[in-house]
Amino acid sequence: MESKHTPGPWRYSELGSEGAMIYPDYGDIRERGRAICRVDMRDTLTDFANARLIAAAPELLEAVEAASDYFHDFTESDQEETDLAKLMRAAIAKAKGE
Repeated sequence: MESKHTPGPWRYSELGSEGAMIYPDYGDIRERGRAICRVDMRDTLTDFANARLIAAAPELLEAVEAASDYFHDFTESDQEETDLAKLMRAAIAKAKGE
């Protein structure tokens, strides 16, 4: 199944007390009308941390997919699937809406 999300990388931009916006990172050019999401401010430290985590999502997904592919080679034997392999596959499925 092919992902339907906006390809990364993403960048977040702080809007001060209003919150933060997550945008596709086109270098110095950002299409403000094409924001991925907005993080409203209720708790500044938590909300900016959430914005950074959301902005890192494409790279995190790519890293987990690569690790899962690499790790898959070690779980193909007759051994039972490890908890780490299950955790990686579950995270990938959740991110892709599967």
